[in-house]
Amino acid sequence: MIPDSSVPHQGDLFSEPQRGSRFKRPQPGRSSGRKRRVPARTSEQLSLPFGRHRSNGHLQAGEAVGRTTSIASISLSRVRPYLPMGSESFILRLLREVPVEVVPVEARESKHGDFTQEHGKKYGRITVNVCGNRYRFLLTLVHELAHARVAATYRRYVRPHGPEWKDEFSRLLFRLLRYPILPARVRRAVYLHALDPKSTDEYDSELQLALRRYDTVDQRLTVAELREGTRFSLDGRQILRRGRMLRRRIQCYASNGEVYTVLPAARVETVFE
Repeated sequence: MIPDSSVPHQGDLFSEPQRGSRFKRPQPGRSSGRKRRVPARTSEQLSLPFGRHRSNGHLQAGEAVGRTTSIASISLSRVRPYLPMGSESFILRLLREVPVEVVPVEARESKHGDFTQEHGKKYGRITVNVCGNRYRFLLTLVHELAHARVAATYRRYVRPHGPEWKDEFSRLLFRLLRYPILPARVRRAVYLHALDPKSTDEYDSELQLALRRYDTVDQRLTVAELREGTRFSLDGRQILRRGRMLRRRIQCYASNGEVYTVLPAARVETVFE
């Protein structure tokens, strides 16, 4: 059962620690010569160029903004055209909690998105594929934001998709479910995915099939949508024949007698009738 949106989720609200009320009284006539350091806030302002960006994330010249524009606002402005309706406030809140630069890029075959933190840089950088599916874009962005939050806490001392990242990603997904953003089938699939997050949602067939209905660019069929016995190819070369559904994969047969197990949500390149 999906949690009731009216019930607050533990850890959803973040607040700054209260400063202590006791301070050391300065001695008359004595000065340490040091200036007290004020800790940086997550809403710290950053002057960054902004405007139309190329697919590789580099910005064009002459696109400077005022100093009052925060990196969270800049990142939100970049991804706003690709987000589903109603998700902007949720994403802006996450970007303010852990500031990170987000850049939408052209679709890549090797990955849906990534997070990088260069040595000496104050903010990390996230890229997300523009794939024509707003819900897939949103979930990929949340996936990468979980990486940014783990990096801010543990630096480089944990595995990329270790238990720390799984716990953080799960918390963010449950926070997302409190908002009326996702369609019913996608919402249920995200809830189940949050219970045991995977390193990539490609391994979650139920989630992939739920998202498949909202693809507007990649219209290729999935193996699950083929009738049993249909011949197909995933790469345009090797021909397979769809077999029966196993527990989480579909059994497929090659012409040389070899047997393969294929993810149900795998995209089919060619279908042979």
